[in-house]
Amino acid sequence: MAYTVRKRKDYLKRAVSGDRAIASDPAKTAGALDTTASEQLLIQEESLYDDEVSIALLEQTEKDLRALEDLVTAAMEEFVVVIDPDQTPLVQAASVLKGDPTILLTGEIIIRALDLAFDGSIHGGGFDPVATILGFHGGNDAMPNSPKTILLSDCASMQRLENLPSPGDAEYEPTPIDEISIETQQTQALSILSKLWMLLKYFPGLALVAMLKKLKKRPIKKIIRRVIKWVNCRMVYPALYLLTGEAKKCLPEEEADDDLDVGDEVFLDSDDIIAGRGLDCLESSAVVLTYCDNSLRTNKDLQNLFTSYEQRAEHEALKFGTLSNIVRNTEYYGDRIDALYESTKNSPRYKKRFYDHKDALSPSKFFMMSKEDYELQINQ
Repeated sequence: MAYTVRKRKDYLKRAVSGDRAIASDPAKTAGALDTTASEQLLIQEESLYDDEVSIALLEQTEKDLRALEDLVTAAMEEFVVVIDPDQTPLVQAASVLKGDPTILLTGEIIIRALDLAFDGSIHGGGFDPVATILGFHGGNDAMPNSPKTILLSDCASMQRLENLPSPGDAEYEPTPIDEISIETQQTQALSILSKLWMLLKYFPGLALVAMLKKLKKRPIKKIIRRVIKWVNCRMVYPALYLLTGEAKKCLPEEEADDDLDVGDEVFLDSDDIIAGRGLDCLESSAVVLTYCDNSLRTNKDLQNLFTSYEQRAEHEALKFGTLSNIVRNTEYYGDRIDALYESTKNSPRYKKRFYDHKDALSPSKFFMMSKEDYELQINQ
C-alpha cells in the first residue's frame, strides 16, 4: 500500500552554552561570512532604492507645485478689484494691510491677508504650535519652550514673520509657552481696551459737539470753534474710523480757526491711518478673505492661489518628515536634498518652522514628556 511520508519538520536548534572549546568548520564559517556580506549589500541596495523613490516623488511634486506657483504669481501681479467706497470695512481692511489708504484690492493685499491667515496661530497665540509640539526649542517640567514673538508688529513684518526670532537671532529667547500665552493675552487685552476707550469717548463727544454748535452764533464763536475742533480731534474722529471705517482728521494747525463743518474733514493720509498692528492686521485679513470667499469665489486666479497655498503646506510637512526621518543615505543624496530644501529656505513660514531645525534633529534636543507627565484619559 502506497503512502506519503510526511515532510520532516525543521526545529530551532537549542542554544549551546559551556566552557569547553569546540572547533569550528572553516568551510562553514567562510560560507556564513559570504552570506552575511551578501545580505548587507542587498540591504544597502534596498535602502538606496527606497531613498531614490522617496526623493524622486518629492522632486516631481516640487516641480509641479512650482509650475502652479509661477502661474499664480504672474496672475496675482495683474489682479486688481476696485472697491466700492461705500464698503467702508473692506476699504479700511485693505488700507490697513497695505499701510496706505486705498480703494484697490490688489493681488499683493490678498496674498498678505492669506499669509497672515496661514500664520494666525503664531500671531494670535504668540508662538508656532508646530515647531513647539515637535520640540525644536526644548522645554522643561512637561512644558515646551518657544521663542517670544515681537508683539504689535506691523502687517508687512508679520507677513514676513520678522516678529518670530530664529535660532541665532539676538531676540531669540526660548520661553515656556504658558508664560508666552499670558503675555500675549495681556497685550491683546490692552489693545482691545484702548479701542474701547476711544469708543467710550466717541458718544459723549458727539453730544458735546452738537451742543457747542448751537452756541456758534454768539460772541464766543471763535472760542467755540476751537473747542469743537479739540473734541472732534480727541474724542470723535479716532473712534469714527473704528466704528464706520470713515477716516477723518483735523486740518493743519495753521488752519485751526476755520469752521469744522463739511469740507474741513479730509481722508487720512499714511501717517494718520489706524495703527495696523497686531490684532488689526488679523482682523483686516479676515475681512479681505471673507470678501473674496463671498464675492470672488468663482475667480480662477484666486482658486489657484488658495490651492497652491494648501498644497505647499502639505508638501513642506511631507518633505520635512521624509528627509528627516525616512531618507537614510543623506550624504549620498546630499545635493538633491539641498535642492529640495531651497524652496523651504525661501519661505518665511517654512524656513522658521522646518528649515532652521533640519540639522538639529537629535532626540536629546527635543522636548520629550516623561512617562509620569503623560497620562491617557479615557472617559467610560
